[in-house]
Amino acid sequence: MTTRLNAKLTTVLNFKERGPYGDSSYRGNCSGYVQKALFEHFEPKKVIDPMCGSNTTGDVCVELGIDYLSLDLNPKYGSFDILSDDIPESCDYLISHDPYHDIIMYSGNVWGNKPHPNDLSRCGTYEEFIQKINIAHAKMYNALRKGGHLAILTGDIKRKGQFYSLIKDMDWYGIPIQHIIKLQHNCFSDNIKYNNPKLIPIVHEHLLIFRKDDHYIIRGKITKTIDIDSRTRTKLSWFTVVLNAMERLGGKASLQQLYNEIEGHAKTQTNQHWKEKIRQVVQSYKDFQSVDRGVYKLVPFRECNASVVA
Repeated sequence: MTTRLNAKLTTVLNFKERGPYGDSSYRGNCSGYVQKALFEHFEPKKVIDPMCGSNTTGDVCVELGIDYLSLDLNPKYGSFDILSDDIPESCDYLISHDPYHDIIMYSGNVWGNKPHPNDLSRCGTYEEFIQKINIAHAKMYNALRKGGHLAILTGDIKRKGQFYSLIKDMDWYGIPIQHIIKLQHNCFSDNIKYNNPKLIPIVHEHLLIFRKDDHYIIRGKITKTIDIDSRTRTKLSWFTVVLNAMERLGGKASLQQLYNEIEGHAKTQTNQHWKEKIRQVVQSYKDFQSVDRGVYKLVPFRECNASVVA
């Protein structure tokens, strides 16, 4: 007998229990109630999970009576390699719980005795992972029939003080129709005591849902990371130009040092009186203070001693 979840699908999913789906020993295993809520809402006829892990998706499909195909690197599910193999069937709903780069290494750890060369969780760099996950997502999208949906569950990464947003860095294929936040529960990281008291822990994941609207035309969104040299920009304010130069010079500089540092900036090419603008800035803004004739420094921020009011 099929027991329906009957959960109202909103932009936040919060299932504290994983349910009787998949294998709880698989670290990173997602609650099967996520798939159940999605399938009850979208009512797919055929579901494919190309990185099925312990087959949580398949278990949910069996319960709901939905035709499905489970694929994985694990020989139990066909030794399927998303990077080198084509998805062998089509569907109207494809769901993928991607690896979050190398946060949880799959082959040789969660499953198997040794690393698989095309295991996405074994990519050596974040850039390599993004390049390969884009290949995987393109194949997933191409397995859809027109009108079908691609659901991708993924997360964010923090490493050495830097934040990596997978949903921002990966390419998007299809028409984006929904971004759902999934709250995390019972995570391995919950028991880790970090040395940094300022660390803000990640307690959610992202579920992106795309729709295939055309047989031939793919709506795509591509993100690239670039470094922009502000010295080539003319639309900066003169205050910002001088502030950046002063910080670069250690927070204290003579006018001549500032001239030398700022000379060649794009804004100096369009203003023949740029030296006068520099003098005007250091004499007009409270961030700068004169400490000697023709010498200025950055004014330090005041310490905040205000008490917290309950």
